[in-house]
Amino acid sequence: METNKPLAGFRILNTRSRTQASELTELLTHLGADVKEIPTIEIIYVDEKSSLAKEIQRVNRYDWIVFTSANAVKIFFTLLKTFGLNTNTLKGCKIASIGKGTAKAVTSYSVTVDVLSKRAVAESLVECLKENGPWTGKKVLLPSAKKTRNVLPHSLKQWGADVTTVTAYTTVIPQRVDKKLLQLILEKKYDIITFTSSSTCLNLVKILGEDRFNSIRLHMKAASIGPITTATMKNLGLNPVVEAKESTLPALVEGLTEYLTASCYAHKNNNPP
Repeated sequence: METNKPLAGFRILNTRSRTQASELTELLTHLGADVKEIPTIEIIYVDEKSSLAKEIQRVNRYDWIVFTSANAVKIFFTLLKTFGLNTNTLKGCKIASIGKGTAKAVTSYSVTVDVLSKRAVAESLVECLKENGPWTGKKVLLPSAKKTRNVLPHSLKQWGADVTTVTAYTTVIPQRVDKKLLQLILEKKYDIITFTSSSTCLNLVKILGEDRFNSIRLHMKAASIGPITTATMKNLGLNPVVEAKESTLPALVEGLTEYLTASCYAHKNNNPP
């Protein structure tokens, strides 16, 4: 372990899905952290028989595609390729993205994002889309999680758009969770635990059980990727000590680093934060 790195000596728990955890783990490990992955969600993508697949095969009928997560982007372009289509199929169709992380996923397929929200929340994207009206009669495809907020489709429909919302993926609790790693939480053998979505936090409560969660939540040091996740955490009685300044992994890592290094400095000076 390189002790000169800012997060050397800190143990951080990563609750992202097993398929997504590596990006956050790599960012933190690069800064010297000891990262333990405890996935509390598993992402299940739809297949070529899904409603999303059907809409992709006639995607040229749409004026807009609105992406609200990198997961939706991934399965959209995977299915596009499955049907022998390419990005040329999207010509004439404008693309909107919620936040930088989702936009990065879109541009990785060499597709231009026409509208990017300033913040990675639906309300911010609604504001940006409103400026790109009129929407009356516009056909909008909205691939999203099975359970999602209704802010975007509701606003678009109010403006007169013809919105097709289709499930791109669903999140479930993993069938197997390492009990030894859960003990790190119960025994407080970590410095901070990260939550990158509401589901990661909600599922941890289900995995632990409400009684065990309530017995430790007041002492949990947790970090949130953004305001929606923070709101969910607070509803559970868990107040994050870190909220990323913008809803991206680099911003979350920056916030974690600032908090932990300040905490370490204060401890050395007998003045806990």
